[in-house]
Amino acid sequence: MYLSHVEEVQKIDKLKVCFTFRHNEYGSTDLDRWIRFAVEKNVEEIDLCLLEENHHHQINASPNDGYYVFPCEVVGNYEGESGSKSFLKSLRLAHCVLAPHMLHNLGFSTLTTMELFKVDLKSELHIQILLSSCSNLEFFGLSECYNMKNLKIEHPYCQKLKYLKVKLCQELKKLVLYSTSLEALEFKGSKIEFVFDAPRLKTFYSPVSDTDACHKELWPVFRLPIDIPQLETLIMECSCNMGKVMTNRLPTLTFPCLRHLEVIKVSTQRQDLWWVARILKACPMLQRLELHLKTYLCIDDDVRERGWPPKFEHNHLKEVVITGIKGYLCEIEIAIYLLRNAISLEKMTIDPRAKVYTENGKWGQAEAFGNWSRVGKPKVHRHLKQEANSSAVELLIK
Repeated sequence: MYLSHVEEVQKIDKLKVCFTFRHNEYGSTDLDRWIRFAVEKNVEEIDLCLLEENHHHQINASPNDGYYVFPCEVVGNYEGESGSKSFLKSLRLAHCVLAPHMLHNLGFSTLTTMELFKVDLKSELHIQILLSSCSNLEFFGLSECYNMKNLKIEHPYCQKLKYLKVKLCQELKKLVLYSTSLEALEFKGSKIEFVFDAPRLKTFYSPVSDTDACHKELWPVFRLPIDIPQLETLIMECSCNMGKVMTNRLPTLTFPCLRHLEVIKVSTQRQDLWWVARILKACPMLQRLELHLKTYLCIDDDVRERGWPPKFEHNHLKEVVITGIKGYLCEIEIAIYLLRNAISLEKMTIDPRAKVYTENGKWGQAEAFGNWSRVGKPKVHRHLKQEANSSAVELLIK
């Protein structure tokens, strides 16, 4: 492909490249030309994935092995024929170097979306130069990026930022947020230092870290009442062994403003009822609870009436959604407990299709368990219908 064949193009909406390019190797100068040409044609979206999936095991994927260097001077300094700035609104980069110079960053000011995956950011100075120009940025995602020990987003940078995703950036030690615009934070990674002053930050997603130390502390969830006391929506993903940890740690926490809680809970055996009871106590103002269960194996017995958590009346919970249910009695016990203790409950939805969190605030849905219609659904209906009728709750079993 040569640019001489497309010179007559007046406008390019999107440039997307998925190919293995290395620094100063075959094709890299051509890619520079493509980017320059697209910018000259007022491109609005650039999406570059510069290491093909089938090349991951053939070459070293480390940035020290010659990552392509994104030409910031092309985007950052470009002015169109009319003298206007770049039209670029979305920039998605994977497997390259992004290190803008102070003189080559003006073009980033038009970005509303920037998502970086395995990008070498070179240094904290380059990160600050990048952020200093992103005056219209609303979504910023960093996944498995390199050379970022501290991430600071503070005035006057990124004054329109609403959604921040920081995922598995292994070198990161500290996250500092001084923002009056940020509304949602998605974080996945090892234990780091949080410094937050973000009064509009009311939505947080995080899986509990898999390390032993974080398991014992329920990190980062245990920090949230301190760092984000105004939190209203929490999406939390927990692994197989977290039921006991949640039972032990949650009694020490209170989320005073939490209204909406979603818990993705994996269990290799039976689901433990006690952590659900702890959630109700830790979230006194909770109005909507969604439990997305993944129960891989459960040897069924009868519904237990002994060993249940003490009765606790929750006054504000109005809606419960339980997805991924297969009809195991340990799952049914959770629904029964909620029906008996959420005294303001208006509706409970049981859905065998588990909600699956993808990222960036988006969800997918898994298939229902194979025997659901024939075995699981009748069993759930039999156990829950009487409980729902006695409490005047609308029960929807899909």
